[in-house]
Amino acid sequence: DKNYLAVIDRQSGRILDQWHVAEAKQNAPIAFDEPNKRLFVVCRDPGMLVVLDSSNGHTIQSFPTGAKADEVIFDPVHHRIYVTAGEGKVYPYQEVDANHFNPLTPIPSAVGAKTAVLSPDAKQLFVAVSPGEGQTGAKVLTYAVQ
Repeated sequence: DKNYLAVIDRQSGRILDQWHVAEAKQNAPIAFDEPNKRLFVVCRDPGMLVVLDSSNGHTIQSFPTGAKADEVIFDPVHHRIYVTAGEGKVYPYQEVDANHFNPLTPIPSAVGAKTAVLSPDAKQLFVAVSPGEGQTGAKVLTYAVQ
């Protein structure tokens, strides 16, 4: 609820800095494109994907995204970001280059489907549906990534 990211030295574990996330509140899931030094931060109030430069914390771009997002995944093979939102959609974004990203058409999933994992070969995205939120029982949705 403090709307910042702590910058931590990987070797010592020491906090080096704090970067304020100004675009939205309640930042939670984070993914990292290490070669391009880009952090993908999802906030919940309002639903927002914020792309930060990991060398200085400056915002590159930000986009509206779904409510109740619990996962953000960076796909290094297809250069995409996937945000799974409990409202029942997967929000994909295309990385054009390190400074340009485009939102793609949201993909229907299921209410409560907000946890996901990308297969190691980046050919399938698995999205788990919570049995309590979806009221349909637990299940795993599988999407082919092209």
